[in-house]
Amino acid sequence: MKSPILSIIIPVYNSEKSIGDIIAHVLGQDMSGFELILVNDGSTDNSPKILDNFAKKDKRVKVFHKTNGGASSARNLGIEKTRGKFLMFLDADDDIDPTMIIKMIGKITSEKVDLVTCSILFNYIKNDQIISQTNASPRPALTQRPNESFTNYVVRLIGTDGRLYNPCNKIYRSDLIRKNRLKFEVGLDFGEDLTFNLDCLKVTQKIAFIDETLYIYNFNLAENTSGKSSLIYENRQKNYQTVVEFAGDNPSVELSDLIDWVKYYWFYSFVLALCTSPLSRRERIKRLHYALSIDQLPKPGNRRYIGRNKQLMEKVFYILRRTPRMIYFSVVVLNFCKGNRLFAGTWRKLASKLLR
Repeated sequence: MKSPILSIIIPVYNSEKSIGDIIAHVLGQDMSGFELILVNDGSTDNSPKILDNFAKKDKRVKVFHKTNGGASSARNLGIEKTRGKFLMFLDADDDIDPTMIIKMIGKITSEKVDLVTCSILFNYIKNDQIISQTNASPRPALTQRPNESFTNYVVRLIGTDGRLYNPCNKIYRSDLIRKNRLKFEVGLDFGEDLTFNLDCLKVTQKIAFIDETLYIYNFNLAENTSGKSSLIYENRQKNYQTVVEFAGDNPSVELSDLIDWVKYYWFYSFVLALCTSPLSRRERIKRLHYALSIDQLPKPGNRRYIGRNKQLMEKVFYILRRTPRMIYFSVVVLNFCKGNRLFAGTWRKLASKLLR
């Protein structure tokens, strides 16, 4: 049997309300020559029956049933079952643009790269209603500078672009994953996606970007467990360590400053997660104080390497690091400006300059 050009893996766990939609959107893409691998991760609802029915109707659909072990273990099983030249992951609760697959396959084959990625729109949902939206990468992707190492380029991207974090907005070369026996880390409940992508980027030579929002990530605030995990600062420390390991031994001064910027960037993300969490204000400040006690912020980097705006942000946090309440209230004010119509435009301009 001829191998498909693309293998698409979707882990499924109790997704009877949404799984039919994403499957239909995949099968409805204007492209042939792909296989859709659905991994039932021990669902207790009608998901297994829905998957089996799709497999009966369409020979491109392959279904595998396993005991519950989490999305990482389900994706790993899917990787073992793939036959395609390229590999793609989707999530059961999300959505894709009708042209996503054909555009991304066209990009990775025409430019002969190892990995292609597109922009993501995050829908934050509460009580079945979208209450806010965020584009992970509203700006065109940074380009690799002449004579810049690929490692330096990737770390620079991690600190400015949200496209590298998620596996579901990408297509990978399957042989790189198989040859290097790359897998998702089972048991890691925060940042496992970035860890997998960094493992892939270690063996990657060239990546390409599509500056279009082709993937829609539906983040259910009531059901998503990663929201709770994001409030545990140790999880971010583990993720930061993967970036340090990716950079390798004896990084240059520029690379060290870029790595430190990632810490500041994620620290701000942690404080923002606290500010928008259901925790009491007292508990939020307590957790922020704890984070600063176990992980001191490094001295601000050189503006030559990270830019004036990033350095300014680092200086502010570094000065305020001994006064968690001031950091907390500063981020509260910034977040208010971001969500207020009167200040939203100014905020976007400032954020755009910060992440250049």
